[in-house]
Amino acid sequence: MLEHVWRGAIAARRIDRVIVATEDARIAEACARFGAEAVMTSPDHPSGSDRVAEAARRTGEAGARS
Repeated sequence: MLEHVWRGAIAARRIDRVIVATEDARIAEACARFGAEAVMTSPDHPSGSDRVAEAARRTGEAGARS
């Protein structure tokens, strides 16, 4: 399922970069197996939005614009 969603996201015309934000090493390892970029984040986030914000800051995508 993860790979399926990732492939759909990278196929989008207006998206330049797809990053999987996760606190689970098993998900990061699965991403590596099929070529997705993954960022490990803190396990303490109260929401997915907080996880995405951390990943954006860490990858330099926080201020990116299309």
